[in-house]
Amino acid sequence: MSHDPPSFDRTIAQLYRYGLGVSVLLLLVGTTRMVAQSATAPDAQALNNLRHGEVINNVGALADGLAHFRGSAIVVLGLLTLIAVPFFRVLLSVIEFSRRRDWIYAAISLFVLVLLALSMRH
Repeated sequence: MSHDPPSFDRTIAQLYRYGLGVSVLLLLVGTTRMVAQSATAPDAQALNNLRHGEVINNVGALADGLAHFRGSAIVVLGLLTLIAVPFFRVLLSVIEFSRRRDWIYAAISLFVLVLLALSMRH
């Protein structure tokens, strides 16, 4: 007899599944676009910016790159999506433990969430 996993576990599994799927898709599209763009004009500056995190630090540059369908911006969005998945997993844990009134685990999860948020800063 198999039992159905709790709703929270299904939600977490779906978060990982869809988050990873979207991230991989963005990385593939961005990489393909970068290769296609480099065939006509090398995008050395975009790669340099990507390597040094300048696109990530500048939301306007990222938005502009996405608006112009630049491969480097799509790759950065894919990486940001990949980074965001564990962050949202911990956020969902804080919400779920608080809903269950399990304050110890809610506090631990909140502490981990703060650490994750602080680690994203330089």
